[in-house]
Amino acid sequence: MNMFEIPMGQRIERRLFGLLDEEIRAQEPACYQGYYASQEFVKAGTLWKPSWAQTEFLCDLQRNLVEKMRLRDTSCVECYTSLYTNLDRYHGIDAFLVITLGPGKIETVTLDVTAREDKFERRKEYSANIVFLAQYEDMTSRALRSKASGLADEIVAHLLTPQYLRRSIRYARS
Repeated sequence: MNMFEIPMGQRIERRLFGLLDEEIRAQEPACYQGYYASQEFVKAGTLWKPSWAQTEFLCDLQRNLVEKMRLRDTSCVECYTSLYTNLDRYHGIDAFLVITLGPGKIETVTLDVTAREDKFERRKEYSANIVFLAQYEDMTSRALRSKASGLADEIVAHLLTPQYLRRSIRYARS
């Protein structure tokens, strides 16, 4: 399939997050998998070191998060792409980050990108922690750096929301 036969939204997703190896994706069950099983499949199938972001966008996002959250270094932010896996198909997660905030304090933030403004407007209905809008015009290096910085701000704000903090405290106690 040539690049121009791929729908624009999928081209944007690939540019931002990259892809798991096709042979690995082919090993995934062709039926529904629960969220955690799907996430573990993606982690196990990632051939590169997750702290070495696969795309320019993920590298920028990772650097921004390290800076804004005052993390030790980029090894504290692992980036995983789940495009075209069960995590994407059944749970609406295009990518996820595993962020080590400190000893024993690990948070996962899920991402979904859309080129459709109607989906972005209804983003609270989707299962990803953060749904963000990206258009074809956003695909220049400068625009992607800016989008990565804005997304990092949104992730930090998400991790600091009262509901998220209450949930984190509740899980830490159980």
